[in-house]
Amino acid sequence: MFQGWLLTWHIPVIRAGGDLTEAIALVSAGLDRLSDTDPWKALGLGILSRAYRWQWHLTGCSDWTYLYKSDEEVRRALALHPNHRRRHCLLHMLASTCQDRFDGGEGIQHLHEALSASQESVRGVLKKRPKVTRFEDKQVVQSLAMAYFTLSRAEGRLQDLDKAIEYQTLISETSGRDEPPSFFLNLCIFLSFRFRIAGRLIDIDKAIEAGHQALERTRPDSLQTELTLSNLGNAHALRFFETHARLEDIDLAVRYQRECVAVAGENFEKPSFYSELARYLSKRYEAGGDEADLNEAIINHEIALATVAEGLTERHMILWRYGNSLRLRYKLHRDAQDFDNCARIMKEAAGFIDNRFHSALAAARLAQDHGRSKDAVRAFSAAIGMLPRLAWLGLNSSRRHAKLMSTASQLACDAAASAIQAGLPERAVELLEEGRSVLWRSMMELRTDFKGLENTAPMLARELVLVAQSLEYDCMSSAKLTERQMEERAQHRRRTAERWEFLIEEVRKLPGFQSFLMPLPFSELRKAAAEGPVVILNASRYRSDALIIPPTGLVRCIPLEGLDFHTVKQLNYVFSKAMRIPRDSNGCRFIEQLLRAVASRLWYGGLSQVADVLASYRPPEGDKLFRVWWMPTGLLSLLPIHCAGPYDSAVEKEGIADLFISSFTTTLSSLLAARSSKASGPSDTPTRMVAVSQPYTPGNVPLRAAGVEIEVLAQSRFSPSITFLHESTASVSAVTAALTTHNWIHCCCHGHWEAERPLSSAFDLGDGRLTLQHIVSLRLAQADFAFLSACHTARQSTALPDESMHIAAGLQIAGFRGVLATAWAMADRDGPALAWHFYAALEELGGLEARNAARAMQTAVSKLRQEGMPMFRWAAFVHIGI
Repeated sequence: MFQGWLLTWHIPVIRAGGDLTEAIALVSAGLDRLSDTDPWKALGLGILSRAYRWQWHLTGCSDWTYLYKSDEEVRRALALHPNHRRRHCLLHMLASTCQDRFDGGEGIQHLHEALSASQESVRGVLKKRPKVTRFEDKQVVQSLAMAYFTLSRAEGRLQDLDKAIEYQTLISETSGRDEPPSFFLNLCIFLSFRFRIAGRLIDIDKAIEAGHQALERTRPDSLQTELTLSNLGNAHALRFFETHARLEDIDLAVRYQRECVAVAGENFEKPSFYSELARYLSKRYEAGGDEADLNEAIINHEIALATVAEGLTERHMILWRYGNSLRLRYKLHRDAQDFDNCARIMKEAAGFIDNRFHSALAAARLAQDHGRSKDAVRAFSAAIGMLPRLAWLGLNSSRRHAKLMSTASQLACDAAASAIQAGLPERAVELLEEGRSVLWRSMMELRTDFKGLENTAPMLARELVLVAQSLEYDCMSSAKLTERQMEERAQHRRRTAERWEFLIEEVRKLPGFQSFLMPLPFSELRKAAAEGPVVILNASRYRSDALIIPPTGLVRCIPLEGLDFHTVKQLNYVFSKAMRIPRDSNGCRFIEQLLRAVASRLWYGGLSQVADVLASYRPPEGDKLFRVWWMPTGLLSLLPIHCAGPYDSAVEKEGIADLFISSFTTTLSSLLAARSSKASGPSDTPTRMVAVSQPYTPGNVPLRAAGVEIEVLAQSRFSPSITFLHESTASVSAVTAALTTHNWIHCCCHGHWEAERPLSSAFDLGDGRLTLQHIVSLRLAQADFAFLSACHTARQSTALPDESMHIAAGLQIAGFRGVLATAWAMADRDGPALAWHFYAALEELGGLEARNAARAMQTAVSKLRQEGMPMFRWAAFVHIGI
């Protein structure tokens, strides 16, 4: 057995399987002579596991029997001797096989097992030897660093990548010139990846330095030579891709990758080496325009495809890069064959969800850019259909939001524009619905009423309820956890999400439930216009349009020719600058001028034509003003659509605010849900309101008009049904409890807006903040309407406006059917005036009824305008919902 162990010790430099076959036979024969109680047997099984694993690598990762045997033998060793003195080595071997199984596409559970085994292994090492100086210990720590790195790539957590770099740096700092190059090579890889995410130049400079240190330590005949050359070339390429400051970087990238391909043996990495060389050549073609580089790139892509094993995840990335090079050649020569081959390759590039998504998106943009709108619609539809998988329920809300920020910006808008271009306005509506508010929609799915399912499959319905509750709680919990508890919670959430998906598929197998929790078709979505037309506004780099869904009849499409994508971006820039100007007398005048200029530009850019068409839907015997719901998408949702009008002359003419009772909706589904829901309890149960007043909070200026505003309510005829929470009684717990027992809320306090972390947006109360994350965790069966006299409660985030991550939308998720909110900062003194006119109008309309709130708000704002209130103050107030 000792001879077999010696043979396996030099596995990394063996090029053929003969010696390993002999080693496996010798070790196996030795193990047959040992009893299960002999500690040497566990160590021998670990050695056998190591041999099988490397035999798998030397077969090009094609014969999975070897990897499965490796996994089986090391698990057997750990089971035989759980407290073996070399347990940390056995755990290191288990981590390696689990890592390989994940890398081979077998599921993320193997990666988490690899991380868990590595963590325990490192704890064992550090317990014995706190200073990592021994070669064996460095290998164990490096395994943990690799597990953290792979997890950061799979789930996108920067802290996992930081951990990987921390552990790998610990190894490299104590390594001399005779140490393996991998100690520096991995650091080069990790730092390069963090540079791609965070963009810190110091990371890529250190990565290149580490790459050169690895190359200095690499023997010419070693497998490490080709890996080091490839990753050093990648580091230079990254610095060029991100900075374009050093043209020599792309030349060095090509040089090192060519050397890599020249020395590479016949192993599983070789196709990737060819693919990387092709990518650098394509990039050099884009930088310098030398067609020879592009042609050489395509040849190398084809070699990579011809040599990569079927089923490996690398194949999907190779296909994606090949398709991109074909796209470049098509743009150069306009050869139809290149276009068709590119579309076919992109479609075939289906592996990890990220690869599939980006392949579909690239195919969609290529088709749309070259006039093939129907092909583009199909590809855009595929990309949008993958959004729920990209922002998977197995991730927490913050990670899902970050994932959407990096992938879904403008996607739905571009897809809708493509569908409109193809003459498919109804499909455009469906794509906008499916591609926006992904997070909110998934949360609403967890709150689905399963009563209909209970009659058909009661056991399935009950388990769905339990799984949904577990996912929702886990998603919204904000408890402080240790790193280990966070990892355990993450693993539990992933398992629960997988179970949820399995149960949904089981439901869809039942008769009558085939479309269970599927995106709604247009035939259902159009019902959102039953009580008044819905206007969808969409701006894309392809085109800008308004889609009007009337109560009956066909969808009307009105091109917004004066609001092209570039113009909309400019208006957003001007408008966002205006909102940051100090509100002194000069600042207020300037804000007013800018806002009126933006409102006029919106009007003349196409909304005047929309208003003309809407006028044709006025009820024949109704009031002059009638309800219209606006659903602006993308960057248009950041602009003040509700106050667009001809305000560029001395004589004011009628605009949107004069012609319609305007409400907003985030999606058609949310409007349908609000209309179908009813506050629980008998219809004759009186409406109850909670009035919250919190004028004094640390770090904020006092709201001196808050008391006056609450007094308006105290003096109204609704006073007997109002619970007043003021200052010390307006705590987070008290307000939360009141929300569960009251139909209406009037909230007068400071609103806190977090652009980068929208779930942290909040109401500032006496003892802390009532956050958006906490609000959406509530299920308010009796909720009806919310009057939010607080700043920024409906303010969109520029990073991802289509997700509508603001407090007003959160209250709708919690159960409120309608919300009066603020699109930007409001003036403290405007709260009492608005409340006075609003509740007076409600009295005339019959009482506290959510369906009358929009009309009451229109009346109140009209009176404020008549009293001389400037636009930047009255336009801050918006109505959302029914």
